[in-house]
Amino acid sequence: MKWVNLLSWSLLFISSFALAESDSKHKHQQRRHDSNVYLLSNGKVVSNDDTTLLTKHEAMTYLDTFLELDEPYVKLGDNDQLIDLLNGLWDTKKLGSPKLIVNVKGEDLDATPMFKTKHLPLHKLMKNLVTNVPSVQLYKLTPELKYVTTTDNEVDSSSLVHHFNYFTEKLDSIWKQFNAKHQQEIQLYTPTNDKLFINELSQLIHLGEKINHTTGKSTDVFFFEVSSLLSIKRKIGSSSTTFIHAKEAMTDLLLKLSQTFDIVVVTFPQIQELSHLNKRNVELSVKSFQYGTQAACEVATNKCNSHGKCTQVGDNWACQCEPSFNKTTSKTTTWVGHDCSKKDVSVEANLFLWTSIALVVILVGGIQLMFGIGNDPLPGVLDAATIPKKSNL
Repeated sequence: MKWVNLLSWSLLFISSFALAESDSKHKHQQRRHDSNVYLLSNGKVVSNDDTTLLTKHEAMTYLDTFLELDEPYVKLGDNDQLIDLLNGLWDTKKLGSPKLIVNVKGEDLDATPMFKTKHLPLHKLMKNLVTNVPSVQLYKLTPELKYVTTTDNEVDSSSLVHHFNYFTEKLDSIWKQFNAKHQQEIQLYTPTNDKLFINELSQLIHLGEKINHTTGKSTDVFFFEVSSLLSIKRKIGSSSTTFIHAKEAMTDLLLKLSQTFDIVVVTFPQIQELSHLNKRNVELSVKSFQYGTQAACEVATNKCNSHGKCTQVGDNWACQCEPSFNKTTSKTTTWVGHDCSKKDVSVEANLFLWTSIALVVILVGGIQLMFGIGNDPLPGVLDAATIPKKSNL
């Protein structure tokens, strides 16, 4: 009887533990998909004093309305909170502006969201937009940036696609200009060297350079994914100055873009692991200064900064630098570097080095010679004329 009771209690304990473990995993899985939704317009985050909790279908209705889709997922019914949110959405939307939906993984904005929801499937939103709206075309501008527009907008879409054709080649110059500006504006600015962040931020800058109040259309929708903040946080922590500056830079850029775009930011703060992060960072770390086409070489190097020309080297293209002559100073300057942007000072450096070495050798040799002469005995005539010291008398 004791063995039966012991076995019963053991089975009960095991089943309870398994049930608790399953429930814990289920709750953890649910928390991972909790999301906060923010509305950005005219350079600021649209405030909401009372954060609303919406169901998945209500949240999708809000996003459908944001994208001006004709068929919402659910009827509004008597949900006063959702109706208020939709009314506020129409009040803030800019007439004829393109739309940008930003998906932030593993981090949140330092503001009050418009509403919270659970398990918001943004990939279904893009799929719904492409499949349910007639005459639309999806373009993958980069792995992080997708572009959806109508087929009658072929001229503008082709121009935008061409604008991103050589984005990789322009990346260095975009990032250098951004850093130079921020170092002037922000004291003790510490830029990150995270390749994914540099790439994502530069994509938004590049997009903003092309889309403005005159070129943007209400039928243009952009989907952008931000994983770099999680990448930086995993490496150096959320309290580091570099992470804080990176987050501020990303937020400020989104607020700046909201002058042109209608922007919705959806954050998933609980997500702490993304399988593609390491792979994407490795892809971006591989860097080469040889280009597949002449056009790519000219775009990446700004036509070798007018100090050379792109020439074919085997199967690739690279800059062949040429010296320049200044008629005013009558001096010839030799240029080096992958983009011919650096002056070749090797001749001057070698001249300075070897001249310095020669002077040091001459100086040391002269001092040694003087000491050597001073220690030699005087000739007989001079020695006889020398007045002897009293101690020698």
